[in-house]
Amino acid sequence: MRAALAHRISRFLRGLELAKRCPNRRETYYVIEAIQCLQAARYDDGQDAMFNAERRAPIPQHASPLPDVPMTIEDLRSGLEAVLRQEDPR
Repeated sequence: MRAALAHRISRFLRGLELAKRCPNRRETYYVIEAIQCLQAARYDDGQDAMFNAERRAPIPQHASPLPDVPMTIEDLRSGLEAVLRQEDPR
């Protein structure tokens, strides 16, 4: 489950790279959520977050605001790689 979620996040980021564009706010929100779920071993929730990222679902009203500085693909990939370097918490 961990590897599947990590692969899905990585594949999504690669798609953005191939499209030569940065993630929008909705995509950024849900990719960050998926990476946080990966770190917390909440793999099903992470898959749901990636589903939302892929469909650019609206950001929930209760969500924490994103930073004013847009996140790049490199920022998101660095976050993913940092989590993958950690041991599986299960």
